[in-house]
Amino acid sequence: MSAGRAQLYLKIPAKKKDTFHFYSVVPLKTDASVAVRAWRLRKAGQKRVYDISVDAKGWVTCSCADSTFRTHGRCKHASALKELGLLLKMNET
Repeated sequence: MSAGRAQLYLKIPAKKKDTFHFYSVVPLKTDASVAVRAWRLRKAGQKRVYDISVDAKGWVTCSCADSTFRTHGRCKHASALKELGLLLKMNET
């Protein structure tokens, strides 16, 4: 990262009480035909990376297992970005 450029970090509560997961947050360049906004979350101290995007219709995708296999886009990563106003809108159907 170049000098003078701001950095964003995300703190998400873990399942275990009083513990948290920390992520660096980086905006991704998007192709408007695929997504209007996208972010990469890198879990602190690990190699895990999650890519979250929202398309023009408001559909959110995340590369995490919860979003992919269990909750159809409604994971803790996308919810946290939505709460911070970093995703334009989300369809939750």
